[in-house]
Amino acid sequence: MNKKKIETNIKNGKYGGKSSSEYSIFDSLNENPGCVRAEEFKYQCQLREFNDFYTKELSESPIDYMIIEYLNKFNEFINNEIEVHNYNLNESSDILRMLIDVSTNQYIKLFQSLSEDIIGHIDQMNYLGTAYLIKYAHIYSNLSLINHFIFSVLIVVTFYIFVSKNIRKQLRVIDVLTNIIFIIPSTFYSSSPKLKNFILNGKLDK
Repeated sequence: MNKKKIETNIKNGKYGGKSSSEYSIFDSLNENPGCVRAEEFKYQCQLREFNDFYTKELSESPIDYMIIEYLNKFNEFINNEIEVHNYNLNESSDILRMLIDVSTNQYIKLFQSLSEDIIGHIDQMNYLGTAYLIKYAHIYSNLSLINHFIFSVLIVVTFYIFVSKNIRKQLRVIDVLTNIIFIIPSTFYSSSPKLKNFILNGKLDK
């Protein structure tokens, strides 16, 4: 698979997720990011050793490009003819020679160095993503509290206008009727069916 196709697949999310270049919060990592490390690993930038495989330009590229290069080199590595070694794992000298051969292999060194660079980017992406989420969590939390306050005030005002006001009006009517009842002499109240019906039912017979 050629480099262009791998790059297209990454950008299209074929390997899972979208490219980091599609998220604006990662712009600082996609435009000449330089050596990217978490604060506690900044010292690693001074320890990098460059060669024809692992160049300074590659190490300071955006993460998408480094992943593409990693996959291409890994493809080369597994497709190259493997040199056969006969190590005697019971001999310390052979074990040492095996470790030296592995640690000095240009592909292995590239994978190790690129892995550190990619991990550095991922650490920073985690930091930026977390900061972004915390920032907007605070914003939306405050908006929720403001909305809650506004709607609470609206509920109180609505209750006052449409419910409480009518209740007080009816209470005043009841108070007036009660006063009328006690003002009218009981003899007149008993002798007037119309008045009695009005007080009991709120209606006047025609």
